[in-house]
Amino acid sequence: MITLYEKRGIQKGIQKGIQKGIQKGMQQGKQEDLILLLEKKFGKLSVSVRRKVRQIESPEKLESLLLAVLDADSLQDLPL
Repeated sequence: MITLYEKRGIQKGIQKGIQKGIQKGMQQGKQEDLILLLEKKFGKLSVSVRRKVRQIESPEKLESLLLAVLDADSLQDLPL
């Protein structure tokens, strides 16, 4: 039989897992948005550029790069 204390621990673990999954999904969405914008502006991306984008985990850096694409004249203008 599971105690109330154990049940609360399980619920907290589930909540943390859900939150982590949501954050990972948002991160991946921003990465894909960045790739989409980069390809729209600069054409087909190399495998290495795609890899670099997918390695970015910081939401702040991804948002910064999404905005920086608007002003960039080339991929070299972006801190990838």
